[in-house]
Formats: sequence, structure tokens, C-alpha cells
Amino acid sequence: MIDLVKVGAGLTLIGFFAVGSVAVVLGLASLPTTPDQATAYAARAKNGLVVQGLGWILAGVGLSMALFGSAKSDTAVDTKLEILLERVPRPSEVSEREEKFVKCPKCGRDVSKDATICPYCGRGLRRHGF
Repeated sequence: MIDLVKVGAGLTLIGFFAVGSVAVVLGLASLPTTPDQATAYAARAKNGLVVQGLGWILAGVGLSMALFGSAKSDTAVDTKLEILLERVPRPSEVSEREEKFVKCPKCGRDVSKDATICPYCGRGLRRHGF
């Protein structure tokens, strides 16, 4: 099977090389001093713009392929799954958190049991049955 990440990275590199090389070639060219030189320079610049445009398209296609390939790879899916599972609290962590916090009756956010005022909405907690 084709590794889309590697192909996409190669296409992106070629596209950026095309864009950069045209900029260098046009930047190093001497400025025209006669009408004939000006016509030739304009033709080179027009061709350079076409090559740069194609380079940008190639770079965009390459980046899209690399991103699509990375999203479809098993390694990327496993890594994303591990990250998501790390965010899910374990049952022991949930019970410890419930022991230390209560819900504010006004905003519903977790507030320390020792707090007298909700730090999020400012409602007094001791006066309201906590």
C-alpha cells in the first residue's frame, strides 16, 4: 500500500522547491535596460508565475495527502485513542474528586468544600446550606 504521508511530504517538498526556485531565479535576474530585454523579462516573469502557481497547488495537494494519510494510519489512531483515554478519569480519581468538591447551586461548577464563595460566579456558599 502507498504511504500517503511520505508521498504527500515529497509532493509538498517539490512544490515548495518550485516556488522558491522561481523566486530566486527572478530575483537574481538583472533588470532590463532595453525594450527587448523588458519583453524577455516579462515573458520569464509570466512563466515564473505559472510555475509558482503550480508549485503552490502541488504543495497544497501534498499537504492534504500527508494529513489524510496521517489521519488514516493505525499509529495516528492509536495515539489519538491513548490521548483521549488519558483524559478520562479513573473511578478512583472520580471518587476522590467528589470528596473534595461540591457543585455550586448557581453556576453548577465544581467548588472546593472549604470555599465560602464560588470563585466562578461569586455566590456565597455557606449561607445556602453548604
